[in-house]
Amino acid sequence: MKAEVLYFSAAGTTKRVAKAVARGLACETNFVDITPFATRNMPFSPTADLLVLAVPVYGLRIPKPVAQFLGQLQGQNTPFAAVCVYGNIRWGAAPAQIARLAQQAKLQLVAMGIMVGQHTFASQKFAIALGRPDETDLKKAEEFGRTISAKLAAGQLSVPAMPKSLLPANMAYLPNTGLRFVVRQPAVNKALCTRCGRCPVNCPTAAIDQRTLQIRETRCLRCGACVAVCNYKARSIGFRFSLAGRVVTRMGAKRKEPLFFI
Repeated sequence: MKAEVLYFSAAGTTKRVAKAVARGLACETNFVDITPFATRNMPFSPTADLLVLAVPVYGLRIPKPVAQFLGQLQGQNTPFAAVCVYGNIRWGAAPAQIARLAQQAKLQLVAMGIMVGQHTFASQKFAIALGRPDETDLKKAEEFGRTISAKLAAGQLSVPAMPKSLLPANMAYLPNTGLRFVVRQPAVNKALCTRCGRCPVNCPTAAIDQRTLQIRETRCLRCGACVAVCNYKARSIGFRFSLAGRVVTRMGAKRKEPLFFI
């Protein structure tokens, strides 16, 4: 079996999950990083025996650029497995979104995983799923990959029973801007910034001006990519209000475990 594993991973967390699932598949694998703006604008058609997608959950939905990318795919009933990675609070409408988009793209959904990763806005002050996915999570992701392989080896292509959406279906069509009201735009500490250019190059939506380093608000996902790639800790992101951070931290205090639907 050959597999193509696609992942959108602004801070590297979802990439770790994708790699773990691939280890479990134990087959010839081609990884495709769809985080970069340029990659998503290149033509892509599934050619392997299995297409896997690992994607984070932002604001209870999958990132708009990923939804747009999936909307352009055209499979030929290609077996398809997906993993949503959320920050230990709620996964929202993300699984339902992926299932709908897979059907439109003529992809045969055979497995759905819901994994926990460190929350994008986590910090020592707001410790939301810090350090996750941990070793236990990644072992479960590998097991998920092995189960997918076994299902396909047995010739089974049934659609799994899907997790219930935690949002009304029509919420997935609303503008994905709700995070902007509670999370501030990533800021630059000019005293630490060396103008190395890593943040504009690595922004998934090309939202950062390469000359001024200013962020175009209408494009910013609040994904934290610019923060993650800065070697000098000159970029930071966080809640607009401490109260919001405390509320979210409380909501994510109890450890949630991965869920798999096959």
